Amino acid sequence: MLEVSGLTVYFPITKGVLFDRVVGAIRAVDGVDLDIANGATLGLVGESGCGKSTVGKAILRLLPITAGTVRFDGVELSALEGEQLREERRHVQMIFQDPYASLNPRQSVESIITEPIRTHQLRTGAAVGIRVRELLDSVGLPHTALRRYPHEFSGGQRQRIGIARALAAEPDLIIADEPVSALDVSIQAQVINLLADLQEQLGLTYLLISHSGGAGSTPGVSTPRSCVSAIGPSYAPSSRIMLSSWVGSVSGPQVSWPVINSSSSSYSSTAGNCGNWAAIDSGAWKRKPASASASIAMSL
Repeated sequence: MLEVSGLTVYFPITKGVLFDRVVGAIRAVDGVDLDIANGATLGLVGESGCGKSTVGKAILRLLPITAGTVRFDGVELSALEGEQLREERRHVQMIFQDPYASLNPRQSVESIITEPIRTHQLRTGAAVGIRVRELLDSVGLPHTALRRYPHEFSGGQRQRIGIARALAAEPDLIIADEPVSALDVSIQAQVINLLADLQEQLGLTYLLISHSGGAGSTPGVSTPRSCVSAIGPSYAPSSRIMLSSWVGSVSGPQVSWPVINSSSSSYSSTAGNCGNWAAIDSGAWKRKPASASASIAMSL
């Protein structure tokens, strides 16, 4: 479904008083490849500031791409502009990290959820209101929330509004940028379980971005493994990686993972290297000597 090849995002460093000139660049993302199959979930894991969110926003073309290609269902998003890009974006939506900053404080919940429906002309007339109420039901919010504003909700409720807004466009792929990192621990499991239920009901595909392995190893979300981001310091989860379905592959300067079909209850591979880390002991990541080779042996 999603194929990203050589994704590179540089932010220019400029200097000057009257006329700015480029004197350097911040290499936020440098040569990331990833592949996600239809209906699967890919976990992208890395330290804060290593470029995970930049990857997600670049896929959606919310940030300019310096180099590389992004293909979704055979359409090269990196080459689209204007109306064509807007039409394709309907199929790829994003759940942002900060549920409050991502919602317009001047819009009511009804206006927030209605906007993508009207923008993409998915419903007309009374059908719009019916669809909005269906979305509220799907994320567990009462219909009385329609007339209220984002500041009147808790963090978990605001994230549910963000999920409803993403679903309003009827997407095939959702990029979830650390969807629970800003929430209390007691609320995190509720949001993850909601995402898992929606994936099962609607057949969604997820790119799940996280700075820890916890979200990626949550039972119910079909993430057999969490992949370390290809930018920034080497980092990997210490929690056990769950095996449930085929995911895809990620590669880059610091990580190279094979395509793994985990239809059987166990598998082994000799390609599980990640910088100075190795996957051993039933999926736990541990530091390895520079010359050592890694092997994976996981079973449910």
